[in-house]
Amino acid sequence: MCSSDLKATDTGSTIQGGVDFGAADRTSFRREKEPGLAGFDVRHSFYTNFIYDLPGENLSGVSKAVLGGWGVAGLLRLNSGYPLNVSAATPTLGGRAYQFVNGSTVDLIPNGDSNAIDARNPDQYFDVTQFAYPQFCATAAAACGGNVGGFLGNLGRSTMISPGVANVDFTLTKDTGLPMFGEAGSLQFRFELFNLLNRANFSTPSLGLFNFANNTATRVSTAGQITNTATSSRQIQFALKLIF
Repeated sequence: MCSSDLKATDTGSTIQGGVDFGAADRTSFRREKEPGLAGFDVRHSFYTNFIYDLPGENLSGVSKAVLGGWGVAGLLRLNSGYPLNVSAATPTLGGRAYQFVNGSTVDLIPNGDSNAIDARNPDQYFDVTQFAYPQFCATAAAACGGNVGGFLGNLGRSTMISPGVANVDFTLTKDTGLPMFGEAGSLQFRFELFNLLNRANFSTPSLGLFNFANNTATRVSTAGQITNTATSSRQIQFALKLIF
């Protein structure tokens, strides 16, 4: 069990070997200019579990057979989301890339909100209108200061937070003694509920904001949409377990 208001920051990090965390690694030309939330910065995290043997084990005869041996167990998980980076296609001209260093490929609009999320709206998890494509100059026009090429975006690193997770698993068991299998012999019935409350725990939204072709950036229609969940829907499982 852990809960904290502290931040984990770095200049680049990627979580490997886990499905719950994303990558906040956006390698750039000047890494000292890239401080931001680490990929494992899950600000609030709470886990707890319980096991309880229901009364009835001290009964005898039929009462013990019916009421004895029951137990319940549960697992509760609550955690906030992890940092995300939106992105856009690199500008090209004549098949040649015009972004020579890595970094942000997206601008934040003036007075924009880099974490403008609607946590329970999978069709539009974040407001895509808060972001713009950086300036691109196909010719050395006066408006571009005589330069040709693409400019880096001004958006910082790890500015958006993914959906969190709230999940409850529950188990009901019944142990029936089977002396023919020894002193510890028993048959255990298990009734298990995964995601008891059937809560939709959303996965990562689509983070690609813009495509680029023919010297023009176009917004990706699926940007900000969530098509998967981080946990399954409610699942019910029955099982018998022979213990000896």
